[in-house]
This record gives sequence, structure tokens and C-alpha cells, in this order.
Amino acid sequence: MFDGGILPRDENGYNAGVEAYSQAGFGDFHVKEFNFDAGTAYVAGTETFEASDGQKQIVAQERSNGHCNHSRGVFAAFMRLVTGRNDIECVEVKCEALGDSACEFKVAPREVLENEEFIF
Repeated sequence: MFDGGILPRDENGYNAGVEAYSQAGFGDFHVKEFNFDAGTAYVAGTETFEASDGQKQIVAQERSNGHCNHSRGVFAAFMRLVTGRNDIECVEVKCEALGDSACEFKVAPREVLENEEFIF
């Protein structure tokens, strides 16, 4: 999965990072889309530690957007590492804690996300 503990700088590296995150028990995540040149990915996951049953009621009462901030940071960091870009961000577009069937994340350069009117 990792070459000497380092993510390879390609799609395999990103997939390996997401797989390691899943295997560590943070949820059942998989990469649905990936574009190295654009610095974009779409990641989905279920049974996330951040959107556990105990969190669902709290999130529904307190927030109108996603809850999985730790995972957002991890998926953005993996993309920064494999692409060498520092303009990468991640937004959660669906969240189990808000009643969606899965948590879904869009990873992209900040400018792309801002142009699509995502708020950080």
C-alpha cells in the first residue's frame, strides 16, 4: 500500500491513503472519482466515526451543513501530498449525520470550490 511509509505521488497513492484511513476504523470510505492533473477527487463513506448514531441528533439540531471536519482535512491533506499542491480544500456535500445515505466529499483546488459557491 505504502512504499516505505510514503504515499506514492499518483492516483494509487491517494487511493492507498483513503484505504488506510478506512482500515484504521474511521469509516468505510472509497474514492469514486480522481483526477490527478486537476487535483480533484470525490470520496464517499458510510459508518463514519463522525456521523455515528449518537452524533446524528446533535448535528441535526446544531448545524445545517456537514459534520465530518476531520475526514475533510484528511482527504484534502492526502491530495496535497500526492499532487504537491497547496491550494487543495475539501467540502462535505452529503452527510450521514444529516440523514443522507452516505457522507460524500469533494476535493478540489480552493478556486474551483469557490466558483461552485461552496463556503468554507
